[in-house]
Amino acid sequence: MGVRAETRFNLLERYQASALVEAQPLTGRTHQIRVHACALGHPLLGDILYSAPETKLIARPALHA
Repeated sequence: MGVRAETRFNLLERYQASALVEAQPLTGRTHQIRVHACALGHPLLGDILYSAPETKLIARPALHA
């Protein structure tokens, strides 16, 4: 069994094929936001490690502090 982790997501803006969300990790696990977004069926744009399709828009996961 894995270690408990919790992330809260807040939808800021919805677009036709994507959304802008705010993610608040309540625990500090490695890749926590990326794993939780993927588990919800919404991987981060450009995050091919966690099931997002490749895109020419960004060459890395679209995760910014």
